[in-house]
Amino acid sequence: MSIEELIKALKELTYEHIVFFKRINELISALNKDPFKAIEDFMFFFENSIIPHRDREEAYVFPIILKLKTEEKPLIEELINEHKKHLNEFKHLKENLANGKLTEAKKQIEKLLNGLKKHIEQEEPLYQLLLKEALKT
Repeated sequence: MSIEELIKALKELTYEHIVFFKRINELISALNKDPFKAIEDFMFFFENSIIPHRDREEAYVFPIILKLKTEEKPLIEELINEHKKHLNEFKHLKENLANGKLTEAKKQIEKLLNGLKKHIEQEEPLYQLLLKEALKT
């Protein structure tokens, strides 16, 4: 991946973070107003937005970050572990939904949404730092 491709990827991921943060807040609010619709919307959001976003980070961006900033390895490892944790929580959520455990599912979604917000808040400063450095070259 060239510097130009890295810049483009970081800009896209940052834009998605902004959109995700807004969507997460909407879903948190919707869980109290219309939990059934919110659950359906969350499932779609996670499968069609969060998972592809995560895949791009792990396949393309994180390896480049590790080459450019080896000192960020502990943070990257933490972010990857969080990705795995979120995916496992999502799989458990799907099991609860399949078993009709809607109250538990709602709690899991709230936990996942708050975890995703925290995760974005960890990634974004790193992305901004790299963008700033990459744009200098």
